[in-house]
Order: sequence, then structure tokens, then C-alpha cells
Amino acid sequence: KSKQHSKMKASKGGAGGRSSKGRNYRDSQFALKRRAEKRDLEEQRLEEEIAAQRKIDEASYWQPVDKADRKHKLKLYTQQKKAMEAHQNKVLNQAAYAEEFY
Repeated sequence: KSKQHSKMKASKGGAGGRSSKGRNYRDSQFALKRRAEKRDLEEQRLEEEIAAQRKIDEASYWQPVDKADRKHKLKLYTQQKKAMEAHQNKVLNQAAYAEEFY
């Protein structure tokens, strides 16, 4: 230890102490976690969208396309996907709420 350290008084709380890592710290950690989850969900959604589009392109490559039918199928698919995403978000929110308050 240097001499400077031995002469300094021990800290009594204050900034940077254990007490300052209170609600703000937890809130920021929670926000970071939520942002990361949101980013991951967005990336996953984009990957699924690209895969779905590729599947549609491959399926319709050699056959004549009934545009109305294709549009209808795509509409149903997007509705199902939105419902699933809404459900996932609900589950994530409930889990995050439970983590924060219990």
C-alpha cells in the first residue's frame, strides 16, 4: 500500500457506495435487458421474414402463381405471426414484472 492510502479516511457511504446502487441501477439494468431482448426478437423476426419470403419464392418459382391465393396465404401467415409475437411479448413482460417486484 502507498502512504497516501493509509492516511485516507474510510468512506462512509456517499457516491459510489453500496447504497447508490439502488433503484436507478436496477432500473438501468432492467432497461438494458429489455433492450437486448427487443433487439433479439427483432433480429429473429427479420430472419423468419426472410426465410418465409425465400420459401415463398422457392415454392412459386416453377409454378404459375395464383396471386389472390398467395396474398391470402401471406395475410393469414402474418396474422398468425403477429398473434404469436404479441403472446411472446406478453409472456416476456409478465416474466420481467415478476422478476422486478418479487
